[in-house]
Parts: sequence; structure tokens; C-alpha cells
Amino acid sequence: MKKNSNNLEKLNEKVIKFFRKINIMKLLNKNFFTKKQIVPFVVGGLIRDVVLNKKNDKIDIDIVLLLKSYDPECYKKCIKCFCKECQYKIVELDNKNLVYRAVVNTKIYIDFTYTFDLQRDFFRRDYTINSLYFDIYKEKLIDLNGCIDDILNKKLKTVNFDNLIIDPIRMIRGIRIKNEFGLTFDPQTEIFIKNNFFCISGTNPVRMRQEITKIFNLYKSHLAIKDLIEMGFFDIYNIKISNPEELIEIVKVFDLSYFIYSEILKNEYDFVIREKSYYLFLLLSTYIIKNSRDISNWGFNIIFGDNIIKKSKQILFNWNKRQDPKFIINIFKHKNSNQTFEFIFINLLLNIFKVDKDEYVSTLETLFKVCNYICENKESIIPFDKYIQLFNVENYDKYVEYVISTLV
Repeated sequence: MKKNSNNLEKLNEKVIKFFRKINIMKLLNKNFFTKKQIVPFVVGGLIRDVVLNKKNDKIDIDIVLLLKSYDPECYKKCIKCFCKECQYKIVELDNKNLVYRAVVNTKIYIDFTYTFDLQRDFFRRDYTINSLYFDIYKEKLIDLNGCIDDILNKKLKTVNFDNLIIDPIRMIRGIRIKNEFGLTFDPQTEIFIKNNFFCISGTNPVRMRQEITKIFNLYKSHLAIKDLIEMGFFDIYNIKISNPEELIEIVKVFDLSYFIYSEILKNEYDFVIREKSYYLFLLLSTYIIKNSRDISNWGFNIIFGDNIIKKSKQILFNWNKRQDPKFIINIFKHKNSNQTFEFIFINLLLNIFKVDKDEYVSTLETLFKVCNYICENKESIIPFDKYIQLFNVENYDKYVEYVISTLV
């Protein structure tokens, strides 16, 4: 008991320090809620991020207002008055559950919900790791049911199994949170999610893709994709992954490659590649098309969308014509720099098991030279004279071979 008390005290100091730094009292206009005898509690992801040392470019503060009684109209008027007095823009996020967002500035948002019973509010939440409360006035963390222990033990445990059925998107979110913070599933939670993961098929596709996009942007997205495969995510949408182990290894290489390219190209050259999730959607879509004979258009469209599917088919079409020098050179001539990069990059990953280590490293180096040239000259093909300068080779046949070699 003493150990738990010490842990709570240490984390409390950490959270207090953060909220004082962002001046939470001023942001929430303490006097406004005090006069109305309403107690605001911070809850959810922001506390989790502070405790687990995650830094965010934007601060999204989830506030639950503790009212004396059930009075939705009073709550709505209160939020509108608060935003007006603080000169915050107000946005209605959820009409059914009366979730409002106060936009403080481009980097700080405050999302409001309400309750008349904090214990009742706790039992409607998703995972214990997201369910610590912070009393702003008393500057005190409130742990209603072992949340601190689960956070410190890096355990992902649901608060209430029924909540995962009411909103199945929370199951996908659980996979993201698990892999974002390096957690392990609570055994009962894992079994429940695995047995009920099929429920996501009835959810809003837009919300589903939003969560998948966040998963694909994770640093180690291959671990999350492994979880998705094991939970039967692709099976739900009638998409067959013929060789899951190979795909996960490809994505593992992708995770590292993307990190290298995004950091070096951004820091060393004037060349910005797209968000990680875009390339991963493209890679998975291309891999599935390449390796599956029978694809469900229904499921494929829901997950990937028309644009990604068309682009994947084009990448495969171009790859199949890679032995035609004129065709390849025309691709480089008429595509912009990003398209040239992703054409080479995706094919390099798709064919990773066809090349040995030396060939792979050589191709990476060549791709860096191509990107470097594009950055310096704002062009997407290396003319023959520039090729001679870069590679010290005057033979035109070698030039054609070089263009083809960049595609592995």
C-alpha cells in the first residue's frame, strides 16, 4: 500500500509540474467554474502522455465537468458562456454526447464533457491507462481503480468490456496505444478483443481509417500490423494476406528505411517525403495486389480507398515494364520528385527478399544520390551530362542500366 502511495505521489508531482507549466488555471479561467460551483477534472490521454513522457506538438486537454445533478441544458449554457468569456472558438464535436471543443489557439484545445458522478464517468471509459483524473483546484491525481499500477506495469486493460462493444473503434485504438507506448495486453482484455474484433465491420469507415492511419504513423508500425493480422483485421474485410511473416518483415524494413529517409532528406536536403502512413497504405495495397489472386473490392476499398488502389496498380504496371529503358526514363521525365521517390522506394521494399545485403545497401546509396540531385536541381531525372558528373561513367548504355538499377 505504501509503495502505491509513493508512486501516486511521484506521478502527482510530475503532473502538477506540467499543468503549472501550461498554466491550466488561466486556460480554464478558474473563477468562472468556481462561481458556478462546478469542479473541472482533467482526464484521459494527456495525463497518460505526461506520465509516460510523451511529448506532443499540440496539447489536447480532456475536461469532464462534475455537476451537482443531471442537467444537460445547464451544461451547454455553461460551456457557451465559458468560451464567450475566454474568447475561445467553440466547436460541437458530438451532438449526442454533448462533447464541445474550445479552441484556445492553433496548439491548445480543450474538449469538454460532463457528469454528475465521477465513478459513473470512469466506467464509461475505454482503458485504465486513459482513466486517471486530475483535480485542478486541489492539484491532485485521482485513481479510481488501479490505473496507476497498470500504467507503471505497462499493461493495457479495459475499464469495462461493454464499452468496447458499444464503440468497437476502441479495440483498434487499443492496438495503437499498446504499440505506441510498448505495453502488453491484460490477458482477459486480449482474449475479449480477439473474440469480438469482428464488431469493427459495422463501424464508420472514416473513423476506422483515422485510427489505422495513426497506427501506420507509429515508429514501429510493423508490431501493430502484426497485432492487426493476429486479431483478424484483414480477414474481416475479406482480404487474404498470403504470407503474413514476409509482410511483417517488409514493414519492419520499411519502418527503419522511412526513419532514415525522412530524417536525412528533411535535415540535409530540401526534399520532404510524405507522411509515413501514406507510404505504408501504398506498400500494403501494392503487396496485397501483387500476391493475391482474389481480392474483395468491398473490403479493399474500405481500407485503402480508390486513389491508393489505382496508384498501387500503376506501380506494379511500371515495375513489370522495368526492362524497357525508354519507358523507365519517361517515368522519370514526367513524374514529380515525390512520385519518382515513392516509385523506387515501394519497389525496393516489395523486392527486399530478392536482393542480397550488398545490393540493398548499394540501391539505398543510389536512391540518396537521386534524391540529392532532385533537391539541388528541382528536377526528377538525371540528364546524361549530370549522370557523368555524379557517377563518372560516360557510357550511355551504363546510364540506362543505372536508371533501371535504381528500381532494384
